[in-house]
Amino acid sequence: MNTPTAHPKPVLDDKAIASLKQINAQLDALQMQIHEVAKTYHRHISQAAQESGLPLDNIYIEAELDFCLKPINPHDDCAREQDDDGVVSRTLSNPQLPDLLNFGIDEPGSVIGPQGWLFHDLTKHAYGIEQPQVTHAELLALDSIYVELVIRHPVQFER
Repeated sequence: MNTPTAHPKPVLDDKAIASLKQINAQLDALQMQIHEVAKTYHRHISQAAQESGLPLDNIYIEAELDFCLKPINPHDDCAREQDDDGVVSRTLSNPQLPDLLNFGIDEPGSVIGPQGWLFHDLTKHAYGIEQPQVTHAELLALDSIYVELVIRHPVQFER
């Protein structure tokens, strides 16, 4: 009987584990910074909407993050390489940002300890082709992160 052989998980050395912990901390700091910027924009938009008499509902602030996992060509800009296999995207919405802050999940067998939400989401979840799950090895090859804040305040005027 041919039994498929299980692929062992790659063993990470101390340097790789330290790097993953540092990436986790940097992603947490980035997430906090995005949240603070989104709060500031939301406050300004809400104030301007009140002053002009526009409805306050339907204000959405999203952060679209593109993670460049490997430099294909050092002269290429990550933001322009959307079709590249080396780019993984995630979107954070303002309403969910407060819930994601201080997210520390301690998974059994995790080599880095408690994980922040972005690290956890990247390494444990996939959302289609543009938002695949990322391995620890791919995350260690992280080259840059491009963040774009998108503000949406749709307003419908009745006649």
